[in-house]
Amino acid sequence: MHQTLHLYLVKITCLGCARYELRACSSSCDAIVDALTRYPQARAVGARKVGP
Repeated sequence: MHQTLHLYLVKITCLGCARYELRACSSSCDAIVDALTRYPQARAVGARKVGP
């Protein structure tokens, strides 16, 4: 099964600082799980689709 990749702007808040990353994932849930895996100490993570 082929999954379409979309670009997501991911905001990771950790220790009062925000970090932004552009990720290619099949869904916003995948982008958030990926960010939480790489930043387990994050206080908040959000993802917003970029482009069409």
